[in-house]
Amino acid sequence: CLYSHEKPSYMNSHIANCRSEPLTRIRQSVQGPDVIDFVHELAADGYLPSAEYAQRFFVTYDIECLMSQSMDFTSEELEEYEIDNYGDDERKYHNIVTIAAMTSDGEKICFPREDMETSSAKKLLVMFINYLLHVRKTMLESLPECITQGIEYYSGELAGERRKTYSIEQAAALSKKLYYLKDFTKLKIYSWCGERYDLTLMFPNLASVLWH
Repeated sequence: CLYSHEKPSYMNSHIANCRSEPLTRIRQSVQGPDVIDFVHELAADGYLPSAEYAQRFFVTYDIECLMSQSMDFTSEELEEYEIDNYGDDERKYHNIVTIAAMTSDGEKICFPREDMETSSAKKLLVMFINYLLHVRKTMLESLPECITQGIEYYSGELAGERRKTYSIEQAAALSKKLYYLKDFTKLKIYSWCGERYDLTLMFPNLASVLWH
């Protein structure tokens, strides 16, 4: 296992739960034949180009790291950090140095880190986030106008006094259509094992950047 983290509590938690075999979770759900009838209704009402219309635009990304010796721990955290558990890799952790991305259109870009200062990691993430915002803006510019009109219509129907004119079932049906249309405005971002590795390493600085 190559997992590593700069926070001792995260490392200790991983050591306690790490397995030699990957854990696979499978969930199955049974749905009726009318589960997507509302999609055909959206197309018939003119809020979708067709019932088969789907968003196929997305971005993939990958990070590269170097093992770093220096760690910004307090003395109490260093005492908690059990060096004997890590062998030759004692007090080393994965430090992000580059973020590479590619869109479904084949556009490629790579963001390098300036140096190993903590502030540089935050600058790297700021560049990456700004790039994703730019890509999403470009995606929205090509979004069919009928989808935007549908979002405005259903948002209006579910707002304020208008919502009170619908039964619970009718309001739920409108909400389902609104949620489906809004999904077209979301930029899909994918990464191989990103939830378990990439995001885990990016999250501390990512949370700091988004907070400020």
